[in-house]
Amino acid sequence: MIEEGWDTNMMKNILVVDDDISTLGIFRTLCANVNTQFIGLQNFRQLQIYVNMKVPLDIDIVFIDIKLPIHDGYQVLDWITNYALFPDALFIAISANHDELEKAQSAGFHGFIGKPFKINNLSDIMTGTALWVI
Repeated sequence: MIEEGWDTNMMKNILVVDDDISTLGIFRTLCANVNTQFIGLQNFRQLQIYVNMKVPLDIDIVFIDIKLPIHDGYQVLDWITNYALFPDALFIAISANHDELEKAQSAGFHGFIGKPFKINNLSDIMTGTALWVI
């Protein structure tokens, strides 16, 4: 659940790590229609480069595809949390395999969204209305 104090009117900074270009496009379009900054990365290596650039941007929500090539979403989450990157962010798992929901909860994700996306579900997560949606 989103804590009180999660201001849905404030600018959000969304980071999406997903190797699927169409998924990044969906997020880009949605973020363009709301008060949201979008950063889309396709893999773990791009995330490492982004972090090393030390871009001064506080990230509010990180969406991570579970089935990333080479380093899966669980490994990416572990890396981010081990280095205390984005300490105030919510971490949301993305997967077409809805059986991953419980594993995502156990791994420390704050939420889950199933593919294919429903725009309402994405909007609910970004506004804090719901975090565990299939």
